[in-house]
Amino acid sequence: MTNRASGTPKARLIELTALVIAALMFVVCFRADAALFSDNLRGNLSITGVSSNTDDISTKSLNQQYSFHWSKKMLSHLELRASMRYYDLDVDQSLGQNSWRTEYQPAGELIWKHPNYLISGNARRQKSSTSGGTVDLYRDNIGLMFATRMITYPILSVRYDLSRTYNDTEISGRDTRERLLRSSLDYNFRNNHLYYGLTLRNNDNRFSDLVIDEVRHLARWQQSTDFFGERVSIGTGYTFNHYSQTTELAVDGKSLTLIPISTALYAHDPSPDVGELDTLSSLGDGNTETPAFPTIDLGDARPDHNLGIAFDFERDVSAIYVYTDRPSSSLLNWRVFVSTDNLTWEPTGTATSVAYNTSFNRYEIIFTPLSTRYIKAVNSGINDVQTVFVTEIEALLTSTDQDKGTRTQAYHLVDLNTRFRFSNSLQSSFDISYRKESRGDLRERQDRIYYAFSTKHTPTAAIRQIVGFTSGSEEFVTTGTTNRNDNLTYVLLLTPLQTLQFTISGASRTGYIDHVRTLETNNLLFQVSGSVLPTLKMTSSASYTRDNRFDTFNMFDTWTYRASIDANLRRSLDVGFSYLRQTTDDLNLGGARLRRMYGGNFDFRATSSILMRGSVSVNDDNGLRYVFQEYNFSWSVTRKLTFGALATFADGNSGVLSERNNLRMSYLISKRSTLFLSLSQNSSGLSDLPETTSIQAGLKTGF
Repeated sequence: MTNRASGTPKARLIELTALVIAALMFVVCFRADAALFSDNLRGNLSITGVSSNTDDISTKSLNQQYSFHWSKKMLSHLELRASMRYYDLDVDQSLGQNSWRTEYQPAGELIWKHPNYLISGNARRQKSSTSGGTVDLYRDNIGLMFATRMITYPILSVRYDLSRTYNDTEISGRDTRERLLRSSLDYNFRNNHLYYGLTLRNNDNRFSDLVIDEVRHLARWQQSTDFFGERVSIGTGYTFNHYSQTTELAVDGKSLTLIPISTALYAHDPSPDVGELDTLSSLGDGNTETPAFPTIDLGDARPDHNLGIAFDFERDVSAIYVYTDRPSSSLLNWRVFVSTDNLTWEPTGTATSVAYNTSFNRYEIIFTPLSTRYIKAVNSGINDVQTVFVTEIEALLTSTDQDKGTRTQAYHLVDLNTRFRFSNSLQSSFDISYRKESRGDLRERQDRIYYAFSTKHTPTAAIRQIVGFTSGSEEFVTTGTTNRNDNLTYVLLLTPLQTLQFTISGASRTGYIDHVRTLETNNLLFQVSGSVLPTLKMTSSASYTRDNRFDTFNMFDTWTYRASIDANLRRSLDVGFSYLRQTTDDLNLGGARLRRMYGGNFDFRATSSILMRGSVSVNDDNGLRYVFQEYNFSWSVTRKLTFGALATFADGNSGVLSERNNLRMSYLISKRSTLFLSLSQNSSGLSDLPETTSIQAGLKTGF
């Protein structure tokens, strides 16, 4: 295989210039006569060239992305679709080996859309090539689907997919074949809903000699009925889920296999040892191509992204995969932390191997197997790619089973929910569900019961109060252990004026293990918010939390004070300020932890075409200080020409020190075509990361 990136930087720069000129001619020519395009054809083109320099290395790269989509209605019910996507990245370095990467993906689909049914077939091939020929990768997929469309009858849907992922130059190095059959029957009649789904999956990894066969049955019935003029609503449901997995691994075989997660977690926090991560379902939805939302950007100098995973129970894990939407730098560092409560985190303390797999666009973080309920990976360092979005996170375990075995997991779920509307000012609800696992080979069997009660009372437009109670218990059948959590909440909302609101709330949570109280957390909150002036909004709150950990003989008192101001000083100027002070006292061991956060921001619209924004945040966590500043300037010189500038600074005694400055320009050639130019300078206080200066130019267009 030839090394396409072996040319000199000057040659690549000439190639970039030629491509930009050719693309401009393409845009101008076809803009002159749009009729040359069929209405069925759409496409996008993006060409970007980057030249970056450090004290020792000069790097030039060319990034090309093209995509075309075509569709044609052949007959009254028959439609043909085709698409092609091409991606190419070439990198020239003054020191070290040059590299390149390409992706080519043609796809086609034939659809017969009849009023009563739908039949479709599709085929797709993705070829990924890199300068290292041993990692050339093919991904082939063929799919067939049939679905009925008559809503008066049960809706039947059947889909079969056959896929293969293999390495062309060394087929034994990577060869995975998968067959997947998914079928479902869905029916609604009156106030009832019936559903049945069957999934069959066969995954044959011929490199690791691991074969996995999966069968899943899912049956569900739900109904809802109203009584007494919709004053009472009662809903019931039943779910049966049966899953079996047959695994066969050759003697002396070893492979990393995916393990199921409860939910994906995320937070941006410069102090990863303490802090709760929030649920982010799009980070663990199985989609490795679409960025999670809200977006998580690993590009440039953006450290301290905490990407976490919560499991249903404590289990072994050997690796974490973090997927990105485009190739990323292998220079990023990752640290792994574990936790039992998603609040206090400990570093693993084991050797961690981090590599970026360019074939699958993912960071592979592998470590010594450990057992945990929560796990997270935190990034650090500077990425030489400006923008990289995270798409997915996965957990894996090293499989060493040498015998063929079948494991089964099955459960029954019964639920009842009721709603009572006594009057327009008083409503209540009651929910109860019982989940029983009849088989538990994949994990320890758990029987769960959950119930919740809530009442909302609104005596006047200015007063509203809500009281709620939830309780859930789970019994581990094998060990006989029982866990229970009770939660009681009360919220009082007072709105004496349209511009003034008071919130008073209390919450109590108690946890039990085998009927022995292990934790108790009580919280009180008082908050006031209002508009002192039409252009001035203020919010302040104070809360107190007593946290008793009876199992570890720990007791904590936490006081939290918050205040924020948002003001529109002038029609062209908005400013905001925020403050947080939190103290946590350890009543057993003594000592206190103090956390203070300050923030300020402004938006200044100097003219209709000039906008300036800025923000400053300071986080002082028990003496560990982190300061972040960002300033942005945008100027629309004309309807087509725009200039901008961005400066960010990260500083403090936490070990994070970086500075980024950026100047940019964009010119709108046509409605969907833009030329852009950007100059950036990145620097870091870390000795192993030199200062980088880069120039980026390119074209984006569509038709």
